[in-house]
Amino acid sequence: MNAADDRVARAALALALGFGAAFLAVTPPLEAPDEHRHLLRAFAVAEGTWLADARGSAGHAASVSVPRSLVDMKGRLAAPGARRERLPHDATRLRRELGEPLAPEDRVPIALPSLYSPLPYAPQALGVLLGRAAGAPPVAYVWLGRALNLALYAGCVFAALRLAPAHRLAFALLALTPMALFEAASLAADGPANAAAFLFAAAVLRAAAPRATPLHVREIAGLALLGSALALTKQAYAPLALATLAIPSSRFASRAAQLGGVAAVAGAAACAAGLWFLVLRGLELPRLTYAADPDAQLAWILAHPLDAALVPLRTAILRAGAWLRTFVGVLGSLDVPLPAPVYATHAVVLAGVAALDGGPRSPVRGAARAALLGAAALSGLAVLLLAYVGWTRPGDGAVRHVQGRYFIPLAPFAAAALHVPRGASLPGALRVAALAWAALLLALAAAALAARYWSGALARG
Repeated sequence: MNAADDRVARAALALALGFGAAFLAVTPPLEAPDEHRHLLRAFAVAEGTWLADARGSAGHAASVSVPRSLVDMKGRLAAPGARRERLPHDATRLRRELGEPLAPEDRVPIALPSLYSPLPYAPQALGVLLGRAAGAPPVAYVWLGRALNLALYAGCVFAALRLAPAHRLAFALLALTPMALFEAASLAADGPANAAAFLFAAAVLRAAAPRATPLHVREIAGLALLGSALALTKQAYAPLALATLAIPSSRFASRAAQLGGVAAVAGAAACAAGLWFLVLRGLELPRLTYAADPDAQLAWILAHPLDAALVPLRTAILRAGAWLRTFVGVLGSLDVPLPAPVYATHAVVLAGVAALDGGPRSPVRGAARAALLGAAALSGLAVLLLAYVGWTRPGDGAVRHVQGRYFIPLAPFAAAALHVPRGASLPGALRVAALAWAALLLALAAAALAARYWSGALARG
């Protein structure tokens, strides 16, 4: 890594930790998407309940037992009335919450708060364990879990930027996009999923870079481990393991070794995702939305394959604008937008950096582009398919409830594939300008969060 690349990695780490800490502090507890459910899941994982206490039966979903104080926390913190989304946060309720005890013996059963594996809840669960060991109030578990989630994300992004042979600035800007960093500074499982995606993308590019010796077995094993970890964060990301097809044959001792290496990585990811699906099939799962009926939806898809094939395209056309906004950043409980011009501007900046940040050190050429784009496209289709089956009314003409933030793990693979080969690396002045834009965007995001949740306190001050 040259000095310029090292500065990009260090700047990205500083921005991630600095603005991530600001997001963590300024966002009231449970005001990130689904954060209450993530807290309940993290608590159960911390107690060793990796899936469910009760498997469920007809009419009764699989459930876990958690303290009533955690279940009721959202209600205690929420503003009264139907128009709470327009109200600033009340610090009085937060101060009162600091005196609420856990009361671990007073428990209630709740339907599984998350169907994800325990892996993306490891940092949040550690935060819960630290909070309980210190005798902290339950609301402190939120801040501790957020802090450890952010630390994991920042560390993985820094490691990815040092590992990747090229495209570091593009990766840094994607990792510092407000939505990605906000999720990392919350209890969401998305933070570890995004972190694993950046690390896996960097490892694939490093493996694809020309070297005198072929890939060692331990390097293949490392890719398989990262790929399966990514698949266990969210099963829709398992197809990203096919990005290993971008590794050229020259990096293997033989054609058979190449096929075996790709099969090992893709197979590990597929097995990890498949085994978790098998675990879930043994449970009576809660319905994810009121209109959803997965069995009826699968039957409709099989009966109307041509109509079903058009659903992803129709959805992309209808939802492109919303996906862009929720990719770049609609923060808080999805009620804190950024200034409107930011979305198109950031899309142009990301596209420009992706196109120009490659240079002669990029290993992505020819068929490697198709492999990276194909893996990203298949993973995107998997996201839509799972949402269509699990969340959407049977026979609906579009996929419902999908947000742009679900596509963040696909972005580093697409960005590396879209670069334009150049004779020189991106000039230093443009690197500084791109990082300055990232810092400005994060400052705007932090200001938007402060205005949304603390405008009353700021006005009184």
